[in-house]
Amino acid sequence: MKKFYFTLGMLFCGTFILSAQTNTSVLTQNGDANSAYSIQSGSQNILDVRQDGATNFTDSRQTGRANDADIDQVGSNQDSYIKQIGRSNEYRTSQVENGNDNLSMVRQEGVENYGGRGNDWGTYQAGSRNFSETYSIGDANGAATIQRGTDNKASILQRGDRNISTYLTSWNWGIQQIGNRNAADIDQIDDDNTASIEQWGDDNAFRITQEGFVNTASSYQYGNRNMAGGSALNWGILQVGNNNRATSSSVGDDNNSGTYQGGDDNTSTIVQTGDGNIANGLSRGGFGTDQRGYYNNSDLVQIGNSNSASTDQQGNRNQADAYQQGAGNRSSVIQERLTNDSDVDQLGNLNGSAVYQFGTSNRSIVFQNGTENTSDVAQTGLTHLSTVTQMGSLNASVVSQQN
Repeated sequence: MKKFYFTLGMLFCGTFILSAQTNTSVLTQNGDANSAYSIQSGSQNILDVRQDGATNFTDSRQTGRANDADIDQVGSNQDSYIKQIGRSNEYRTSQVENGNDNLSMVRQEGVENYGGRGNDWGTYQAGSRNFSETYSIGDANGAATIQRGTDNKASILQRGDRNISTYLTSWNWGIQQIGNRNAADIDQIDDDNTASIEQWGDDNAFRITQEGFVNTASSYQYGNRNMAGGSALNWGILQVGNNNRATSSSVGDDNNSGTYQGGDDNTSTIVQTGDGNIANGLSRGGFGTDQRGYYNNSDLVQIGNSNSASTDQQGNRNQADAYQQGAGNRSSVIQERLTNDSDVDQLGNLNGSAVYQFGTSNRSIVFQNGTENTSDVAQTGLTHLSTVTQMGSLNASVVSQQN
């Protein structure tokens, strides 16, 4: 995909707009291979660019306060670049009409800058093989991207505190993708950030990374062969920092998920409904939850067909629940030190389970209902308690306790 760089030598190749504050600039170009360049400085400037055709290009720069950039491109092979520096600036980029191979890149620096506030999105692309990248530096910034079509990619990177990539629009997403073979990536660095991704369709993959304090992430996938992480990405949700919270939900076939939380008041929930569920790399570092420090909690719920699960908690006030309902269920919970707790319920078909708890106030309850049940619980240090109830078919159970 082509890239352009803004220099003075390019001013005569297209339309150029230069303005100071409280100006409104409107530009309409019809046809192919048009270029538009604009620079606005000051406050309350408005830029409105519409390009209709193919292989058009726009480069917009705004500095100051309360500026607004609105770019509409209709057709294929369109490129849009927006850079805003200052406070309370807003942008909207729209690349539609079944436009393919379009590129949208946005960079905002400052505080309280938004893509989508007062509109329904920051970047909206409809078609195939489109790419959107939004980069925010500063505090209390917000971004939202929607893509409809196939083979699209969207990424949002935010550095600073109190940034959001969710609850910004009427649809409550940071990135929403509707279609097949799409990939979404949100990276947030610093404190008190919030992110969400929603994907509808088949063969989609996502990744959320948060580093800092009081971060929150959520995701929702609906369709077949969706993955959290997946071959093109590394994980579903990864959080490093304090006060983490993550949820993931998949509805559909051949699901996969992830989640890793690094430190402090972690909680995680993964819910999968559909066929071929896993919950990702089935941990000791491969994820299918995996929490490593302080007030850990985890819930894994899987309902329907070739289920598998894991939960690996390593320090402090661990608790883990896993609930599986139908077909080839397996589960594994490893908890290591302090107030461990585990509850595994498995109902139908090829059940398994293995719980290993290592130190302090261990407790484990496993309930299994039907077909090829087996269970294995090993508890090592201090106040053990274990209850295993098995009902139909080839039951087996081993519990080993030590002190």
